[in-house]
Amino acid sequence: MTDALGSDPRDLAPPRTVRIALDDGSFVLRSPEPLQPYARRIGDWLDHWAAATPDAPAFAERRADGIVIRGTKAIVTGAPYMHDFLVMPCRTHAPEDADFAVACA
Repeated sequence: MTDALGSDPRDLAPPRTVRIALDDGSFVLRSPEPLQPYARRIGDWLDHWAAATPDAPAFAERRADGIVIRGTKAIVTGAPYMHDFLVMPCRTHAPEDADFAVACA
């Protein structure tokens, strides 16, 4: 397993900002660091990492006591306002899809 994101200072931009004063008394804070290339949408990022690391679990970790699911994105749900969250496959799976057929709450 790799270190957590942000544990290596080289992962993050330097903590610098530029303050831009506006005529109405408000201001905007911006980073002076140029924006690096990035995926246009989440699907592009997922496709890239699925091809680059085909054997790595994307949002889960297998452990002796089961699996841990983290880092997923709940779209069009009330998830941020709930105590319990149901996770289930979004399509019918074939036997060869066993690693992706997870349902939990």
